[in-house]
Amino acid sequence: MKCGADLSRSPGRYFDVTENFLETLDLRKRNAGAARLLDRNYLQVSNSAPLRDRFNFAPLAFHEHFRSLYFLPDSLVVATNFTNIYYRYEDVQVNIFDNRFVTPEVPYGVQPIDYTWQYVNKNGGPDRRFNDNYQIPIIAVTELDFHFSDGLEIHTAFTDGDAVENFGKALASHGARL
Repeated sequence: MKCGADLSRSPGRYFDVTENFLETLDLRKRNAGAARLLDRNYLQVSNSAPLRDRFNFAPLAFHEHFRSLYFLPDSLVVATNFTNIYYRYEDVQVNIFDNRFVTPEVPYGVQPIDYTWQYVNKNGGPDRRFNDNYQIPIIAVTELDFHFSDGLEIHTAFTDGDAVENFGKALASHGARL
């Protein structure tokens, strides 16, 4: 629970709705030099229980706009409006890695680690052909990705890397594979 509370205090908490890899150099130049485009929304981390289940405690939960993850002592629940799917922690693969996130909205308390341009030349400088070419901040995030035994994948990211590492260790102590 402490590791979850640390995650809930992370200034930047995100989940990935979609992820598209940019194959060509032209696409990367026109998208601030990024190798992939993310539709990334804010993630809510709290203590709550699935609506249809009754517990004598409020488990840690990650809430996206269309589903929630509930971390129970012996299983992980993925809940949607229609169903709850229970996974044993042994059936969950957790991947943790550091990454850079290009975003115009920097969360309060997070310092950008670098800047890029909206339109980038091959050498990383601004493309002068565009009048409205502006700088965009880059922040450091630690990705926390869940891969389930039936093929479901859930991708999240947090700006507090230490909290993610500690949370990953806590999941591993329950049987999840890192």
